[in-house]
Amino acid sequence: MLTRLFHALANPESFWRELFRYGFLARRYAPRDWFIFRHEVARECAMRREPKGGPPGKFVEEIFPDIAKAESRVSLARPNAYNLSWEEVVTISSLVQMLSPKVLFEFGTFDGRTTLHLALNSPEAAMVYTIDKEKGRFDFGADTPFFKEVQVGECFLSTPVESKVKMLMGDSGEFDLAQFKRRVDFVFIDADHSYAGVMHDTEKAFDMIRPGGLVVWHDYLVIGDVTKAIVQICKGKALTSLKGTSLVVWQMPPVS
Repeated sequence: MLTRLFHALANPESFWRELFRYGFLARRYAPRDWFIFRHEVARECAMRREPKGGPPGKFVEEIFPDIAKAESRVSLARPNAYNLSWEEVVTISSLVQMLSPKVLFEFGTFDGRTTLHLALNSPEAAMVYTIDKEKGRFDFGADTPFFKEVQVGECFLSTPVESKVKMLMGDSGEFDLAQFKRRVDFVFIDADHSYAGVMHDTEKAFDMIRPGGLVVWHDYLVIGDVTKAIVQICKGKALTSLKGTSLVVWQMPPVS
C-alpha cells in the first residue's frame, strides 16, 4: 500500500500527486492556487449531483436544435471563480444569437463579463439592462485576498457595445421593475444567491418576460440555496438543466 502511494506521488503525471500538491501543500505555500483548485474541484463534483425534484438535464442543442447554426461572439475577458465558465459563456452567447432578443435584463452585474456577451450577441438595436447594488469596487468579503480588484461593469465599459447597456443601481429586492412588465425577451438571474433572493428575482423575471421569451438561472447545483430555489420553482414550471453547465432555462410559451 505504501509502495503504491509512493509511486503515485512520485509520478509527475499522477492525479494523486496534483491533489497532494494543490490540495494540501498549496494551502500553506500558495493559498491562492489552493483556493482556485478547491473551488474548481468542488464545482466539478457539484455538477454531477441530481437532487430529488430537480429539473431534468438535457444538452442545450436537444432543446434548441437551431442553436447549432448560431455564430456567437466571445470576448477574451479572463474569468475568476465567480464568473460563468467558458462553456456557459458560449452557451449564453449562442442562445442570444439564436433568439435575437431586443430587450434583455440581467440580475447581477458583477464585473460585467456576462453583460458584455449579452450585448455582443444581441441585435444592434437591442438594449441590455443590468442591475447591481452599487457602482465601484466589488467586495469579495472573506475571499478578497484570492482575487484581483473588480469594478462593477468593468468588462463592458469603454467597449463598442457600452451604449447598448443600461446600468441600474439598487437592490433588486426593492427596485421598482414595473416598467419591464411583459417587455423583456431574455432574463438572466445571477444576483442574490440566497434562497429568498433567487425566489424574488424569479418572481420578477416571470412578471417581466414576454411570451416566447427565455429565463436563465446560473449556479444551479453549485450553490445550495440556488439549487433549493430551483427545485421549488420546478413544482410549478417545467425547467430544464443544461448538461455540462450550472445553467437552468425556462421558455415562456408563445401566444397561440
